[in-house]
Amino acid sequence: MSDILIRNLSPATVEFWKKRAAKHRRSLQAEIATVLDETAGREAALAANPYAEFAAPAAEIRKLTGRTFQPDSTAIIRNDRDSDHGRKSRR
Repeated sequence: MSDILIRNLSPATVEFWKKRAAKHRRSLQAEIATVLDETAGREAALAANPYAEFAAPAAEIRKLTGRTFQPDSTAIIRNDRDSDHGRKSRR
């Protein structure tokens, strides 16, 4: 294991982390190490697959919509952009 020393933290910052550590029943050092490890893991996963963060929400949406047909939005957006939206043309 490696060590990191962080100097010149404000008392408010230290107090925040102490309270958070107590809430999770960990030492201050263990709380900060856990947060750093989790963050590094998420960043590494995101670097490996930039779309990973969308997988869980997409799965939830698929569960909610079931087998309902979901049209390709490209044609809908293109049609909307090409239309005058009921307005008179300025040409």
